[in-house]
Amino acid sequence: MASFTNVNLYSIYRNCCHVPYMKEDPNMIPLYAFVPGTNNDEVSKLSKDASWVEACKTTYNSPTNVHRVIITASRFYVQTYAPFMRNGKQSTEGAWFIRKNPGEEQLESCKRSMFNYILTGATPPKGEKISRLIGKPFSCIKMPWVLSNITELVLDESILYHQSVLAEMSKQFSADEIAKIYKMNNIKPLSKIFLSAMFPALTGGTQPADYFSNLQKLKAIYVVAGLEEVLNGDKQLLGKLGKLTGKTVVYELLDQNIIEPKQVINIQNQECPRVDNGELSVRTYYKFDKEVLYKYAASFRSIVDAEYKNKESSLDENNKQKKIEKCPEEIALEQIISEAGVDIARESWIIATAAMKQAERAEIISKFSPELKGKLGIKS
Repeated sequence: MASFTNVNLYSIYRNCCHVPYMKEDPNMIPLYAFVPGTNNDEVSKLSKDASWVEACKTTYNSPTNVHRVIITASRFYVQTYAPFMRNGKQSTEGAWFIRKNPGEEQLESCKRSMFNYILTGATPPKGEKISRLIGKPFSCIKMPWVLSNITELVLDESILYHQSVLAEMSKQFSADEIAKIYKMNNIKPLSKIFLSAMFPALTGGTQPADYFSNLQKLKAIYVVAGLEEVLNGDKQLLGKLGKLTGKTVVYELLDQNIIEPKQVINIQNQECPRVDNGELSVRTYYKFDKEVLYKYAASFRSIVDAEYKNKESSLDENNKQKKIEKCPEEIALEQIISEAGVDIARESWIIATAAMKQAERAEIISKFSPELKGKLGIKS
């Protein structure tokens, strides 16, 4: 009988979301320093760790400073609103903090086990254990620290190796079909069951509405197949994509045709405002918030206000006229986008035109604006 090694995906993701931490700390406890005099259970526990207390004197951050988190099997990318403090001054690395994923070898082992043994039913050689992913990975941004200002969480296909995900997939797909989904980076067919069955399994039974309840700025969670191949640690690409306000990184990747819709599963927060109000949640019991983020929050609001004022002023009369003259099909699709998101609108378009002749479909497309075509990935 085969034996197993369980790998907790929550622990891997948690260690990627919360930075910085001491290199020599095996538990990777983030340096979320508190203001002197703060009293709570966490402070009481951490204050007993002399090395952690000493490190926090010059290097520290806070969970409220995290803007975006991107995790692949190879690396993790954390974007902060303001550079965190390192050695007594703000980090020269800027807003993006990129490091090797500490769980890279474990994830690779799980991937190998999935393809070689779990999907095929084969028995590993004597002495070799089957590695499998378990845990509640989506809890990484909520427990034990809440990333209350995070706007998007982007994960690669590694999360689809999770035992709960494989169990749900096996109800609808054969082992060969599952292997093909992974190898072709075509994870779109999983969207519906991911939301209905896999999401609760990955959060310990929590439905999306409850999960997003204290994450008001989180626009969406994305799973993107082949993500590391696209990013590859490229800070220049991230700098172009990861703007402080506006569109998500994944939206930009789709809009620029860097990735294809088939590579993406999108779990939208339906309660998230479409327009960022520029407000940041600041907790002044964190040292970083009191010294840095509190001041930065006001300037961030100014950045947001200026951005939307510029957008409004750049919309001239010609653009307004074009907006009025949109065809009924475009108006309907834009309504779906505003209420349910791009993915649902794209699926609605495919279903609605499935039975049409090519000429009929082409005539409707010719009336669409370039903006709508770009959103839906429709080629002229």
